[in-house]
Amino acid sequence: MFGCTNNIAVPAWILATASTRHSFTRRRMAGPAVPAETWALIELIQTFLDDSELGRSNFYVNRATADTCSFVGSLHQGMEPFAYMSAQVVKSVPSACRNEAWSVRQIVLTDSAEIDSKSHQYFHSRDWSALALLLPAFPQLQQFQVLCGEKHSEEDFRALSDKVAGAVNDHTHPPVTLQHDRYLPDGTFLQPALFDLTKADVEAGREYATWRRRRAEEIDEQTRLRAARDSDPKSETD
Repeated sequence: MFGCTNNIAVPAWILATASTRHSFTRRRMAGPAVPAETWALIELIQTFLDDSELGRSNFYVNRATADTCSFVGSLHQGMEPFAYMSAQVVKSVPSACRNEAWSVRQIVLTDSAEIDSKSHQYFHSRDWSALALLLPAFPQLQQFQVLCGEKHSEEDFRALSDKVAGAVNDHTHPPVTLQHDRYLPDGTFLQPALFDLTKADVEAGREYATWRRRRAEEIDEQTRLRAARDSDPKSETD
């Protein structure tokens, strides 16, 4: 789904996920029209990809087989993405107390590489305590990752890590893991297969991020030298 307001796209996208039950099983399972995991994922998306001040959310299926579907969502302001989410659901065998025909196995949140993006500020503004309440709703979840690139400084990433650790109970399973690479444009490059990036894309992204960082350091050094020269009384008499 593209070009929709976030209030419509967020629940519509994941409600479409619930309909994939038909591709996982020929017989419709008895029970609620929308399983508990679906509602939990809706709340998770609304927490991290829903903001009334931003323009819209985009969602698409990037991989689908008989047993697995992967979905990617992104939050945009105009044409500029702020954050990404990838979710993988797989076929599951219903137990006596569960009637879902699928289960969420992997969730990944990442920042954005756009030059003017404030995704690092956006991540800090989220209610991370919601994870402690939502993650237990995914009994088959194997991985929950938060991935960040060069937009997060080392100090900024440490602050984000502390905020997430303080919000999520130590006994949450699986634990929320954070990863940071300041020489990559954004977190999608840390899980390229999930976001349709090739090895060449990752190499090019790393080269560009490295060049941009070195260029920023050169500008900072030139600014420092210029300020030192301007403050030196001897330079005024020469």
